[in-house]
Amino acid sequence: MSVICIENKLSNSARVAPLTHAERLAYAALSATLVFAALLVLTGLSGAAAQSFSRAALGVAVAAGGGISISVVTMLCRRLNDAGVTPSALLSLRFPLTTAIAAALPSMGPPALPAGFSWINVALGTGVFLIIAASYVNQLASSLASPLTVRVILAAGPLLIFFFQMIERRQLASPYSLMAALLYGFAAIFAAV
Repeated sequence: MSVICIENKLSNSARVAPLTHAERLAYAALSATLVFAALLVLTGLSGAAAQSFSRAALGVAVAAGGGISISVVTMLCRRLNDAGVTPSALLSLRFPLTTAIAAALPSMGPPALPAGFSWINVALGTGVFLIIAASYVNQLASSLASPLTVRVILAAGPLLIFFFQMIERRQLASPYSLMAALLYGFAAIFAAV
Protein backbone atom coordinates (compact mmCIF):
# COMPACT_ATOMS: atom_id res chain seq x y z
CA MET A 1 0.00 0.00 0.00
CA SER A 2 2.82 2.37 0.80
CA VAL A 3 4.43 1.74 -2.60
CA ILE A 4 1.23 2.82 -4.37
CA CYS A 5 0.89 5.94 -2.22
CA ILE A 6 4.53 6.86 -2.67
CA GLU A 7 4.41 6.29 -6.43
CA ASN A 8 1.23 8.33 -6.82
CA LYS A 9 1.85 11.17 -4.37
CA LEU A 10 5.54 11.58 -3.64
CA SER A 11 7.50 10.12 -6.54
CA ASN A 12 8.70 11.96 -9.63
CA SER A 13 7.80 8.92 -11.72
CA ALA A 14 4.00 9.01 -11.63
CA ARG A 15 1.98 6.19 -13.13
CA VAL A 16 1.28 6.48 -16.84
CA ALA A 17 -2.30 5.24 -16.42
CA PRO A 18 -4.65 5.66 -13.45
CA LEU A 19 -5.45 2.67 -11.25
CA THR A 20 -7.88 0.25 -12.86
CA HIS A 21 -11.04 -1.01 -11.15
CA ALA A 22 -9.32 -4.37 -10.50
CA GLU A 23 -6.31 -2.62 -8.95
CA ARG A 24 -8.56 -0.53 -6.71
CA LEU A 25 -10.38 -3.70 -5.63
CA ALA A 26 -7.08 -5.47 -4.94
CA TYR A 27 -5.76 -2.58 -2.87
CA ALA A 28 -9.01 -2.35 -0.94
CA ALA A 29 -8.73 -6.06 -0.13
CA LEU A 30 -5.11 -5.57 0.89
CA SER A 31 -6.05 -2.63 3.12
CA ALA A 32 -8.82 -4.67 4.72
CA THR A 33 -6.41 -7.50 5.57
CA LEU A 34 -3.96 -5.03 7.13
CA VAL A 35 -6.73 -3.48 9.23
CA PHE A 36 -7.86 -6.98 10.25
CA ALA A 37 -4.31 -7.90 11.33
CA ALA A 38 -3.98 -4.65 13.31
CA LEU A 39 -7.31 -5.29 15.03
CA LEU A 40 -6.15 -8.78 16.02
CA VAL A 41 -3.16 -7.27 17.79
CA LEU A 42 -5.20 -4.48 19.41
CA THR A 43 -7.85 -6.89 20.73
CA GLY A 44 -5.35 -9.48 21.99
CA LEU A 45 -6.34 -12.22 19.53
CA SER A 46 -3.01 -12.36 17.72
CA GLY A 47 -1.27 -14.95 19.89
CA ALA A 48 1.13 -12.43 21.41
CA ALA A 49 1.51 -12.40 25.18
CA ALA A 50 -1.04 -10.32 27.11
CA GLN A 51 -0.20 -6.63 26.89
CA SER A 52 -1.80 -3.25 27.38
CA PHE A 53 -3.69 -1.54 24.59
CA SER A 54 -1.11 1.26 24.42
CA ARG A 55 1.73 -1.24 24.03
CA ALA A 56 -0.21 -3.10 21.32
CA ALA A 57 -0.95 0.19 19.54
CA LEU A 58 2.73 1.10 19.69
CA GLY A 59 3.57 -2.30 18.20
CA VAL A 60 1.11 -1.76 15.34
CA ALA A 61 2.53 1.74 14.69
CA VAL A 62 6.13 0.49 14.72
CA ALA A 63 5.23 -2.42 12.41
CA ALA A 64 3.50 -0.04 9.98
CA GLY A 65 6.50 2.30 10.07
CA GLY A 66 8.84 -0.61 9.47
CA GLY A 67 6.76 -1.85 6.54
CA ILE A 68 6.72 1.59 4.96
CA SER A 69 10.48 1.94 5.48
CA ILE A 70 11.11 -1.44 3.87
CA SER A 71 8.95 -0.41 0.90
CA VAL A 72 10.89 2.81 0.45
CA VAL A 73 14.24 1.03 0.70
CA THR A 74 13.14 -1.64 -1.79
CA MET A 75 11.92 1.00 -4.25
CA LEU A 76 15.09 3.07 -3.94
CA CYS A 77 17.37 0.04 -4.25
CA ARG A 78 15.53 -1.13 -7.35
CA ARG A 79 15.92 2.32 -8.94
CA LEU A 80 19.62 2.39 -8.10
CA ASN A 81 20.04 -1.09 -9.51
CA ASP A 82 18.25 -0.07 -12.71
CA ALA A 83 20.67 2.88 -12.92
CA GLY A 84 23.62 0.48 -12.82
CA VAL A 85 24.56 0.38 -9.12
CA THR A 86 25.53 -3.17 -8.15
CA PRO A 87 24.12 -4.97 -5.08
CA SER A 88 27.61 -5.02 -3.53
CA ALA A 89 27.98 -1.26 -3.88
CA LEU A 90 24.52 -0.66 -2.42
CA LEU A 91 25.21 -2.91 0.52
CA SER A 92 28.52 -1.21 1.31
CA LEU A 93 26.78 2.17 1.65
CA ARG A 94 23.63 1.01 3.38
CA PHE A 95 24.77 0.25 6.91
CA PRO A 96 26.71 3.17 8.47
CA LEU A 97 23.79 4.02 10.79
CA THR A 98 23.30 0.35 11.67
CA THR A 99 26.99 0.16 12.56
CA ALA A 100 26.72 3.22 14.82
CA ILE A 101 23.69 1.78 16.62
CA ALA A 102 25.40 -1.59 17.02
CA ALA A 103 28.44 0.17 18.52
CA ALA A 104 26.17 1.86 21.09
CA LEU A 105 24.35 -1.34 22.13
CA PRO A 106 26.99 -2.64 24.56
CA SER A 107 26.51 0.48 26.68
CA MET A 108 22.92 -0.64 27.29
CA GLY A 109 24.15 -3.70 29.17
CA PRO A 110 24.93 -7.17 27.93
CA PRO A 111 22.19 -9.72 27.39
CA ALA A 112 22.25 -13.04 29.21
CA LEU A 113 24.48 -15.32 27.13
CA PRO A 114 25.60 -18.91 27.56
CA ALA A 115 29.07 -19.39 29.05
CA GLY A 116 31.86 -18.96 26.53
CA PHE A 117 30.06 -16.42 24.34
CA SER A 118 31.07 -12.79 24.28
CA TRP A 119 28.66 -9.95 23.57
CA ILE A 120 30.66 -8.64 20.62
CA ASN A 121 30.88 -12.05 18.92
CA VAL A 122 27.13 -12.55 19.23
CA ALA A 123 26.42 -9.02 17.96
CA LEU A 124 28.77 -9.37 14.99
CA GLY A 125 27.57 -12.85 14.12
CA THR A 126 23.95 -11.85 14.36
CA GLY A 127 24.53 -8.70 12.33
CA VAL A 128 26.37 -10.51 9.57
CA PHE A 129 23.90 -13.38 9.37
CA LEU A 130 20.57 -11.64 9.89
CA ILE A 131 21.22 -8.18 8.48
CA ILE A 132 24.10 -8.05 6.03
CA ALA A 133 23.79 -11.49 4.40
CA ALA A 134 20.00 -11.31 4.27
CA SER A 135 20.09 -7.79 2.81
CA TYR A 136 22.64 -8.80 0.19
CA VAL A 137 20.58 -11.81 -0.87
CA ASN A 138 17.44 -9.63 -0.96
CA GLN A 139 19.17 -6.95 -3.03
CA LEU A 140 20.69 -9.49 -5.41
CA ALA A 141 17.33 -11.23 -5.85
CA SER A 142 15.58 -7.88 -6.45
CA SER A 143 18.11 -7.04 -9.13
CA LEU A 144 17.68 -10.39 -10.90
CA ALA A 145 13.96 -11.10 -10.51
CA SER A 146 11.01 -9.39 -12.09
CA PRO A 147 9.09 -6.92 -9.90
CA LEU A 148 6.10 -9.32 -9.90
CA THR A 149 8.24 -12.20 -8.63
CA VAL A 150 9.66 -10.02 -5.84
CA ARG A 151 6.16 -8.91 -4.80
CA VAL A 152 4.82 -12.48 -4.75
CA ILE A 153 7.74 -13.65 -2.60
CA LEU A 154 7.29 -10.70 -0.22
CA ALA A 155 3.56 -11.50 -0.01
CA ALA A 156 4.45 -14.85 1.53
CA GLY A 157 6.48 -13.16 4.28
CA PRO A 158 3.76 -13.00 6.97
CA LEU A 159 2.93 -16.68 6.48
CA LEU A 160 6.60 -17.66 6.79
CA ILE A 161 6.93 -15.50 9.92
CA PHE A 162 3.86 -17.21 11.40
CA PHE A 163 5.44 -20.65 10.95
CA PHE A 164 8.84 -19.51 12.26
CA GLN A 165 7.12 -18.09 15.35
CA MET A 166 5.49 -21.49 15.94
CA ILE A 167 8.94 -23.11 15.86
CA GLU A 168 10.41 -20.44 18.14
CA ARG A 169 7.48 -20.86 20.60
CA ARG A 170 7.62 -17.40 22.19
CA GLN A 171 4.12 -16.72 20.87
CA LEU A 172 1.00 -18.83 20.77
CA ALA A 173 -0.19 -20.13 17.42
CA SER A 174 -3.29 -18.02 16.84
CA PRO A 175 -5.71 -19.26 14.17
CA TYR A 176 -6.72 -15.63 13.67
CA SER A 177 -3.12 -14.65 12.90
CA LEU A 178 -2.85 -17.55 10.46
CA MET A 179 -6.05 -16.38 8.77
CA ALA A 180 -4.73 -12.80 8.59
CA ALA A 181 -1.42 -14.00 7.09
CA LEU A 182 -3.23 -16.11 4.47
CA LEU A 183 -5.69 -13.35 3.55
CA TYR A 184 -2.86 -10.83 3.32
CA GLY A 185 -0.82 -13.17 1.10
CA PHE A 186 -3.73 -13.74 -1.29
CA ALA A 187 -4.59 -10.04 -1.41
CA ALA A 188 -0.95 -9.03 -1.93
CA ILE A 189 -0.48 -11.52 -4.75
CA PHE A 190 -3.77 -10.39 -6.34
CA ALA A 191 -2.61 -6.77 -6.05
CA ALA A 192 0.79 -7.60 -7.53
CA VAL A 193 -0.71 -9.45 -10.47
